[in-house]
Amino acid sequence: MKQKKGFLVTLVVVFGLGVWTFFELREEKKNLDERQQKVRLFSMKLDHVDHIEIQHPQEKEVSIILKRDLDGWSLLEPVRDIASNTEVENFLNEILSDAAVDVVKESPEINWSQYKLEEPLAIFKLQNHQGQQEQLAVSSLTNFEGQNYGRKNSENRLLVLNAAWKGRANETNIRFRERKLFRGPLSAVQQIDISGVESSPLRLKKLDQTWSVVGDTEKIEQNKVREWLTQISESSISNYLVNDKPSQKDRAQWGLQKPKIDISLKTHDREWRFELNQAKDFETYAVVTTLPKGPHFLVKLEPGQWEKFANLKKASLKLEKTP
Repeated sequence: MKQKKGFLVTLVVVFGLGVWTFFELREEKKNLDERQQKVRLFSMKLDHVDHIEIQHPQEKEVSIILKRDLDGWSLLEPVRDIASNTEVENFLNEILSDAAVDVVKESPEINWSQYKLEEPLAIFKLQNHQGQQEQLAVSSLTNFEGQNYGRKNSENRLLVLNAAWKGRANETNIRFRERKLFRGPLSAVQQIDISGVESSPLRLKKLDQTWSVVGDTEKIEQNKVREWLTQISESSISNYLVNDKPSQKDRAQWGLQKPKIDISLKTHDREWRFELNQAKDFETYAVVTTLPKGPHFLVKLEPGQWEKFANLKKASLKLEKTP
C-alpha cells in the first residue's frame, strides 16, 4: 500500500514538473518571439519593396542601387544592367526575416562615433512603392564574438547583428547582376553561327519552327539544337571584367585578340555575339557583344564552361539512323 502511495506521489510530482516545464518553455518562446519582433531590422514586406540601396560611406563613390519595375529588377549603380530577380529576392528574404541578436543599450546619449556608426561600413536602405523608407547602418566595429554593431533608422538603440551582416556589408554588385551569358528569349533565335570549333564555320537557320544546317539537306535532331541553345544561355558568368566594349588592350590582357571560338545568335531584330577563349590558366573568358545597341561586356565564366562550346559540332546534330 505504501509503495502504491509513493508511486502515485512520484507520478503527480513528475506530471506537475512536466506541466510546469511546458508552460515555462512556452512563456520563454513567447518572450523570445516578442523580443525578436521588437528588434526586427526591417518591417516591410518583400512584394512591397521596389528600391534597394547599399551605401559604403567609407568608399564615397561605391553604392549599389537596384530598382524594380513591371519587367523586374534592374541594377542602376554602379553600372546599368539587368538584375537577377532570383538573387535580389533571395537577398530581400534574408534581410527581411532577420532580427538583431541583442540590444546593447538604449539611450539618446549614445556616442555613435564610439561604435563607428557615424560613418558605418555599410548602410542598407529599402523603399516601398509608397515612398516609405527604412534603413540599417552596419558598423565596421565588432564585439568579442565578431558580431557587428548596428543602428536601425535613427533609433536610439545600439544593436548587435548576426555574423551574416559582415558579408552583406561587403557585397558587390556581381551578386545581383544577371549571370546568364545569353539574355534573350531562346524561342526567338532564328539563326546560329559557330566558327572555330571545326575547320569550317557552321550556320543553322530556323524556318517554320524547324532547324536545318545551311548548305546541307540532311535532317538534324531538333531537340539537340534546343539543347545547344540552352547550354549557351545557361553558361554562367563568374565576373564582369569590363562593363563596356573592350579595348584592344583589354582583349590582349585576357587572350581575346584572336578568340578560339566565335558564336552568334540572331533574332529578327538583335544579335548576340560571344567571342571565347580558354586561357593558360584554363579559365574561360568571353567578349559579349549585343547589336545594335548593346550592352557589351568582357566576362569570366564559371569553371567547366569551355567544354560546352568546344563540343558544338555538326556531327552531334545528325539524326540517329534506324537499323
